[in-house]
Amino acid sequence: MELINKLQQRAAINNPVSVGIIGCGQMGSGLAHTINNIKGMQVNAIADINPELALKTYNEMGIPRSQIIVTENTGIANDSLNNGKFIVTPEHNRIAMDLVASGKVNADKFISHVFPLSQFAEGAELALEGKARKVVFIP
Repeated sequence: MELINKLQQRAAINNPVSVGIIGCGQMGSGLAHTINNIKGMQVNAIADINPELALKTYNEMGIPRSQIIVTENTGIANDSLNNGKFIVTPEHNRIAMDLVASGKVNADKFISHVFPLSQFAEGAELALEGKARKVVFIP
């Protein structure tokens, strides 16, 4: 499968697809664990109103606490990501959701494709090929 080959290539050069997850309840945590088992993909940031849920998920995935930065500061988050750290942020989740809910940000214009989770491979391949701006997977 083309997708698996591309992900294996990225894993081989230590350049995994970086994934951010908003919401770390049952579905978000499950998604993080699933992505964690895919060579060539890595969950680098989790935003949740309750940062303990994200910390617990990273812990369950074997990420040492010393590698996780909890911050609400975008600059610190970016610097930390550039230094190979994992990010947990409670504030960005709320801000993002509030902006979308208020209509101030139309998330539809950023999303180019929506797939059911059962078509993950198809959507991920489009993203890897640069044929999709942002892909959303619906459980």
